[in-house]
This record gives sequence, C-alpha cells and structure tokens, in this order.
Amino acid sequence: MILGILCLLNNFEIVDFGMNLIWPFVIILIGFSILRHGIADSGRSSIESDRIDISAILGGGDFKYSSRKLNGGKVFAFMGGAKIDLREAVPLEDSMVVDVFALMGGVEIIIPENWHVTMHGVPVLGGMENKTAFRRSDDTTGNRESATVNFIVKGTAIMGGIEVKN
Repeated sequence: MILGILCLLNNFEIVDFGMNLIWPFVIILIGFSILRHGIADSGRSSIESDRIDISAILGGGDFKYSSRKLNGGKVFAFMGGAKIDLREAVPLEDSMVVDVFALMGGVEIIIPENWHVTMHGVPVLGGMENKTAFRRSDDTTGNRESATVNFIVKGTAIMGGIEVKN
C-alpha cells in the first residue's frame, strides 16, 4: 500500500520517487530476513528427522542428529560445508548408507566409536578420508544402541573433501 501511494505521489510530481530507490530497499529487507532466520535457527540443538537430507550451497552449518530410527540419506555440498554429528543417533538397521557429493566444498561426519566405516567413491582433485578408530562392541544383550553398525559412505569429492571420524 505504501509503495502504491509513493508511485501515485510520483505521478502527480509531489514526491520524486523512482524504481531506482526500490532495489536498495529490497536488498536490505532480504539481508534482514536472512539474518533473522539464521539467528532464529541457530538455537536448534538436534534434528529429530529419520533421514539425513542436507544441501550446503555457498554456506553450511553444524547438524546434530538424535533420531532413534536413522535410515541413511544424502548430503550435497557446493562451495559450502556441513558438519554432521551422528553420535546420538541410532540406525534403523545394522547398516546405513549415506550418499555424499562435495564440489569445492567439504563434509565432515562424526560417528560413534562402535560403528564400522566403509567408504566408496571417487575423489577428483579432492579427498576422502576415514579417520575412525573402530572399537568393537562387547555387548551381547542385543541392545541396538551399542551394537556394531556398518556405516557406508558413497561419495564423490570434486575439488572438495569428505571426512568421517569419531
């Protein structure tokens, strides 16, 4: 409504108002919106989703999953990065597959010590590293939270990096 009034006053030549004054105002509003959403979302402690679905494009963040039925997922990083903490998550099955694509970006995945990691993929001018120290669980009670999990990373790193550690 205010924009309409300003355009009407411009047509009657009461106020000098042109479209060249609108664009800086719109850009400022978009910036405030990004800041407001960034500050509001930063207080989130953990993600309860059962599937990992992360896209980091020209940015990134820290993601902590605490699902009791985690079922793998996909991670995409283009000139951005993602740090994914799975130490509090419990997989739905004995094996979990995560597809990772990093193009001039990086993905770091932190897992519990009793998970066994298998990495498949193609690094092109980039790297894929498994920095885990596997510790086999001695629990024979059938407790799913302490059982050994096969964590499979299928990845492509083009001028970027994929790292799994515990």
